[in-house]
Amino acid sequence: MAAKKNTTRRQPSAAARQRQAELERQAQKERSARAWRTAGIVILAVLLLGILAVAGLGIAYLVTDGFGGKVPTAVVMIGDEMYTEDAEGLALYPGDEVRVQSLTGTAEYEYRIEANAGSDFAFTVGEEPYTWADLTGTDMTKGFTIQKTANGFTVDYESLQAIVSAALGSEASIPDEADTSGDLFRLVITMGEKELCFGFAVGVPVEDVELDPDHVTMAGAEDPAEEQPDEEVPEEEQQPAGPAEGTEEI
Repeated sequence: MAAKKNTTRRQPSAAARQRQAELERQAQKERSARAWRTAGIVILAVLLLGILAVAGLGIAYLVTDGFGGKVPTAVVMIGDEMYTEDAEGLALYPGDEVRVQSLTGTAEYEYRIEANAGSDFAFTVGEEPYTWADLTGTDMTKGFTIQKTANGFTVDYESLQAIVSAALGSEASIPDEADTSGDLFRLVITMGEKELCFGFAVGVPVEDVELDPDHVTMAGAEDPAEEQPDEEVPEEEQQPAGPAEGTEEI
């Protein structure tokens, strides 16, 4: 008969139990330390993201004109001149190009041309009398021929009378003596919340000037056709008259 096997489990000694408890406490401390380190990293990351967000908003506030900043993000070129703010006293000739550029991306904009009270004069449209002041703020865009370009648009027109006629839908008559030299129009360009206004006058540029050389007088030059005054001839000394021929002195 086989001997009965002793299955009684041997209890660990007090020293072993103490050692096991110490190991468990050490493992718990390490887990707790790791959790605190993870939490610290997460908190630090959130703080950094918050600081970056605030800094980004501050930079946007300072550099974007759309957020009340100081550095413009939109540029308008009229001819060879660059503008970042409203301007007046401009001359916009037929065919001039207006270029719109954004420093923060693709420029999306709208435009219109309004009548501006730069001067005032009387005229008629059909049989109706007007003064230019009556049209202040009226949309006159239809009076111009505007063509899109790669960077903006060109503005073309024939004359002030043609602009008014096309914009108001009836034949306009403007007296020759009317003072049309001021900023009669205002170009308004809107980009989001930003709006730029440019007061301008219209006029047809002089392209060719022909001079007739036969009728050009240079300043200080004398006309060869003018008669030159006769030079004064000094009087010869008077000689006493001698006796007439065939006579004798007495």
